[in-house]
Amino acid sequence: MAVRYGLLAFEGVRAYRGHDASMRPWLLAEHLVRLRESCSALGLEAKCCDDVPDAVNEVLDANGVTRDCYVLVTVSAAGQVDTPRPYRSMLTVAVASTGHRKWMASGEGMSIAIRHIARPGERTGVTPVHELSIYARRRLALTEVRARGYDDAALLNDHGLVMGSTSAALFIVENGVLITSPTEDAGVPSILRSWVMKTAPEFGLEVRAEAVPADRLRAATEVFICGTGVEFACVRTIDDVQLPGWPRYSTTTLLSDEMFAQARAA
Repeated sequence: MAVRYGLLAFEGVRAYRGHDASMRPWLLAEHLVRLRESCSALGLEAKCCDDVPDAVNEVLDANGVTRDCYVLVTVSAAGQVDTPRPYRSMLTVAVASTGHRKWMASGEGMSIAIRHIARPGERTGVTPVHELSIYARRRLALTEVRARGYDDAALLNDHGLVMGSTSAALFIVENGVLITSPTEDAGVPSILRSWVMKTAPEFGLEVRAEAVPADRLRAATEVFICGTGVEFACVRTIDDVQLPGWPRYSTTTLLSDEMFAQARAA
């Protein structure tokens, strides 16, 4: 029922092994805020979100997880949907010991292609909904570029402005300034994007949310993708053209190192 009617909200949460060997879900409070907003938008009962912290810890303990991992939290419709909203919901928590993507594990840079994506509404505002259907068009774009030998795509909206990658936020470094697309272009707020925008100024980095056309993307000194699933990934080439800063990505390295320092802190 949940899949048939698209009544499923989800959050992917990273859990990191701390210096004291305990497992810590990182930025869980921020993920729960977005999960509740998604449930509200879909008409799902959100009270089960209160159980997420305990459920995540229980799943980690039950599976004996001792390494960095990815936790998938879903809230879905639990019964018939021909009743008044909010619909009765159920919580599911699963863990995958996926480790780190090769971009983090080896420092290998991504090759990406620039692609347009059709989406309803033109800069009509940001939706808090984080559910499966919003990724359908993005997954089609990812399938296309991977068939052509690329790792991911930088997606453009109908105005030719960068939205992000197929599943994560995208930043460029231009004249020493860190720039990302505003949320009205990106569509869905990103948890790690917000963390980057909050953290970068602590290191003296200027951060701006500005419209990013494709030409600006190609001319950037650094380009990186960040999100819960991918963590941080440097971009090596765009449409087969190597970026001028590769492989010296000091800003990306600084931020990814700080992410792990915070995530593992006691």
